[in-house]
Amino acid sequence: MASYSLMLPLGNTPTLYLNAGLSHMAPLLRDYVIVGLFSRFGAEWWQRCHEVNPEPVREKYTSEAKVRGNSDPVFWIKVMELFWEECFDDRLGPAERSAVTSLRHYRNHLSHDSSKLSPHDIYQALLAIRLVLRKIAPSSVLEVDSLLLGLRVQHPACTF
Repeated sequence: MASYSLMLPLGNTPTLYLNAGLSHMAPLLRDYVIVGLFSRFGAEWWQRCHEVNPEPVREKYTSEAKVRGNSDPVFWIKVMELFWEECFDDRLGPAERSAVTSLRHYRNHLSHDSSKLSPHDIYQALLAIRLVLRKIAPSSVLEVDSLLLGLRVQHPACTF
């Protein structure tokens, strides 16, 4: 039986659907990226993440445990983009790469000016999350499907 634990009650704003999808994806993406980095760089994987961050961010991630504990999906999306050719190109295709890039774009709008995101944009972002999760954690896709369904129910007039 399908699990609909991420289905939000009616009356929520569309951005809550995207927040729920990103929150659901974050630990799964983190684990996938860590495995990819470890398989390429070995025990120094976390230092590679540490090196690619700007100086203020670097101060927060001075150990493997601190990097591993980061649950911000944008951090893992950026790391994934930066090491795509070295670690993920042979595991994921161009569709997933495009989805990862679009997720950074949608997440930036969500953080800085969520008024720019329409229900259609939120739906497209959830589809991108679904596409990535279908490859990295297939059993978690039903949770995103419930968010997509909830958004469609709440905004039936939108063309998705």
